[in-house]
Amino acid sequence: KAWDALNNSSEEQIEFIVADEEVEAIRRVYNYPNPFNESTCFQFEHNFVNRDIDIRAEIYTVKGQLVKTLFQSIKPSSSLSRDLKWDGRDDFGSPLASGVYVYRIKINAIGNGGFLETTASDLQKLVILR
Repeated sequence: KAWDALNNSSEEQIEFIVADEEVEAIRRVYNYPNPFNESTCFQFEHNFVNRDIDIRAEIYTVKGQLVKTLFQSIKPSSSLSRDLKWDGRDDFGSPLASGVYVYRIKINAIGNGGFLETTASDLQKLVILR
């Protein structure tokens, strides 16, 4: 219930959900551009603030064969969003053929003692057009 300056009252009801930020998660995982020719950038948000994190992107064929692994360490992470650029080449430096691929973004958070504290991941698809 609320009143305005002239003492007129009004009632309204609002509902909301408070998210539990204790649960580590990554959100809004995508790559841009998609489809791509030369390169793409994996982008995502996370809630691992002010902690060392290891980011790993694994690209697979639709048959499940791992063709590329990207890795980046951030010490400490103060940003809620990250991006990771990829040139469309496999682990041996050869350009991948046109087609659909699946990728997984995985984040490992490192605790104060230097030990793995928690992990979060998400799976998406991308398209290469050559």
